[in-house]
Amino acid sequence: MAFKRSRNLANLEASKTVAIKEQAQRRRAAGEDIVDLSVGEPDFDTPRIPAEAGIKAIQQGKTHYPPNAGILELRAAAAHHLSLLSGGRPINADHVVVSTGARQSLFNACFSLFEGGDTVLIPAPAWVSYPQLVHLARAQPVLVPGDAEWSLKVGVGELENAADARAAGLILCTPVNPTGAVYTRAELKALLEWARERRLWVIADEMYRRIHFGSGPAPSVYDLPDELLERVVVVTGVGKAYAMTGWRVGIAVAPPLVAQAMAAMQTHVTSGASQPAQWAAAAALADERVEEDVHRMVETFRQRRDLVVAHFRRELPGVEFVDPLGAFYFFFRVGAGRSVRGRAVGAALLCCLRKDIAPGTEPDHGLCAVRGDQGGDVRGVRGYGAKIEPIDGDLPRVEFQWDAETEILSGVLAGVEPSRGLTGSIELEDAKGAVVTLDFEGGVLRAVEIVVWPPTETVKGLTPPEPGEQGRLIVPSRPSQPGIAVVEVDLPLLVQRSPDESVLHLRVGNARGHEWVALAENLLVEFDEQGELGGFWLLDVPPFPESEGTR
Repeated sequence: MAFKRSRNLANLEASKTVAIKEQAQRRRAAGEDIVDLSVGEPDFDTPRIPAEAGIKAIQQGKTHYPPNAGILELRAAAAHHLSLLSGGRPINADHVVVSTGARQSLFNACFSLFEGGDTVLIPAPAWVSYPQLVHLARAQPVLVPGDAEWSLKVGVGELENAADARAAGLILCTPVNPTGAVYTRAELKALLEWARERRLWVIADEMYRRIHFGSGPAPSVYDLPDELLERVVVVTGVGKAYAMTGWRVGIAVAPPLVAQAMAAMQTHVTSGASQPAQWAAAAALADERVEEDVHRMVETFRQRRDLVVAHFRRELPGVEFVDPLGAFYFFFRVGAGRSVRGRAVGAALLCCLRKDIAPGTEPDHGLCAVRGDQGGDVRGVRGYGAKIEPIDGDLPRVEFQWDAETEILSGVLAGVEPSRGLTGSIELEDAKGAVVTLDFEGGVLRAVEIVVWPPTETVKGLTPPEPGEQGRLIVPSRPSQPGIAVVEVDLPLLVQRSPDESVLHLRVGNARGHEWVALAENLLVEFDEQGELGGFWLLDVPPFPESEGTR
């Protein structure tokens, strides 16, 4: 049967997290031993008190249509609970809208606040559904890469660089899914002050606020002055901290007119959330005895966090990761440093998760996890966050030239306009002393130099690949490293050359190229399957002026 998607779904992609979860289930059903790290949910049972409250609601016949915005008991319990978490600040239960899961709360907020022509900023890496929810509202998501030196969090500078005249909103999650990073109160204040100045709506996803490894709950927008909250929608729920993901209860607190719009839209979509589930959620938030269960679960998450972090530092010291201060995620870079690849990292994770696997062994188990690029295409230049900015029109051309005395080959990109970012150099150094320098101006790659030559090999029929797109390689500036950054790749550098030496393939590491982008007519950048820098292709290189020997 022929089927054509409506334009409402033009940019929609199925959730990669759900797809991986389903794959894990299929493989388990086939008899494989699979450790599933795909869907973010606790592995605890719902605490007894809310579970019994849900059962009691069914037994008492509370199984009919509930009030559209939620039963009063739950809305009041949510408002009181959030007030207690933030030092008693008043929160009006009339501003609370209960939905069928926090995902629907986020959808309601996006659909009520954004429209075609708007852009919505989303710090990346991010939960995979944020961009899709923005697309459904016919707005355009803009992923803003976080600072690698700041636990992949964003600051005002990154947001300002990414915002344009169409910017209408910011989706901010803390503790962050999927990194576990936590924004401090001062950081939140700076971001909301910037958003207020720009008249942006802020959707604050605080689903993981209770799962915090510091003192008390994680910092919240509710810790800030009222004047910063006039254009803020807070989304929370009971799924994560109370192990109630399957009950499907989401909670949003919004300014009165926004709350009314979200509730009105919900009447035509799902109507109210399941009534027994709402009574269970009300018990979870209102009964103080449930706090013992929450503290027990958070302490278990803390112990697991400590185990994984300690194991990575001991067994995989070259792997970069975010030290999680909240939530129950662990975000690391596969392929960065010390020639560590996904298989070794997977084995290390399995050693943490399964007591029957000894460190250093090659386990006969499967591991299902979600790649970081599913939450934002944050390409890295070996630990120095970078991105590709697509461009249209004619490409620039690189003017390659040799220095006969030093045997340095340099290539300068002519006619490239600077952007915002690093002005300085990044040096790629391998363990044998080879050095390749990348020069940037205003964040844009302007020159490539092979300063100390890696080993070279002649390859007959060396043919450059067809690029998938064309663009500019841009590296942001770093507050701690405004000028020069030296990146010790600790992976082998190699130059492959054609017999006539007009084509050079500068390889970083041993991974095969997976994607190629044309930076100029005669310069391609190569990425591997992890989105890491895999090398460069230099085309139309002139002959060396004095000798043809090995360089």
